[in-house]
Amino acid sequence: MTAALLGGEIHVWVVPTVAGEPAAMRVTGRRALQTVVRAYAPDARVAFDAGRRPEVVGETLHVSLARAGELVLVAVTTSREVGVDAEAVRPLPPRAIVAQLLTEQELQALDRAPADERDVAFTRAWVRKEAALKAVGVGLAVEPSLVEVGIGCVTATLVAVPDRGEVTVSDVAVGGGYVAAVAARGAAGFTVRRLDGISVATPAARTPARAVPVLRP
Repeated sequence: MTAALLGGEIHVWVVPTVAGEPAAMRVTGRRALQTVVRAYAPDARVAFDAGRRPEVVGETLHVSLARAGELVLVAVTTSREVGVDAEAVRPLPPRAIVAQLLTEQELQALDRAPADERDVAFTRAWVRKEAALKAVGVGLAVEPSLVEVGIGCVTATLVAVPDRGEVTVSDVAVGGGYVAAVAARGAAGFTVRRLDGISVATPAARTPARAVPVLRP
């Protein structure tokens, strides 16, 4: 398979997997990312360094990886740094935790939202924050409560990250009880194109070695 990016596009690959142990899912995510990159540049490779975003060697591609349950997302673009994130929708965390993660305006908007929509609204805000922080390469080194992303549905919105500039954030429809978002550095708009068609096997969990009794004379 050969894929091509048009100007201003961000491709988000949705790769279904089988949920496994964290170590196995890390391997699955890396396999998915390498498989996607080779769809654009067969001779390129992905370098993984602890604590840093993946980098494509041998081709001008910016990539980001997200894992959530049985879902892996890979975002690819040519023009600027990118971040992607996904989460399964779960019950709203305790109020004290929510207040540490949302801005005051987001918290007020969440309180005004219908009760049956708050779980999705909070998760939507969280993945936008994660995607934005990934796009600027800081992860959670910046307090999420300082990044205003809103809780309503958006196709594209400009977000300021303290001391890191601006990113543009957009929701990505993935379904299956998950929400996702993608972000790119800068104020320029972009088109999100969702792609499927790649599958990656999750490594089998290792079976613990069975103790062998030692017979003593």
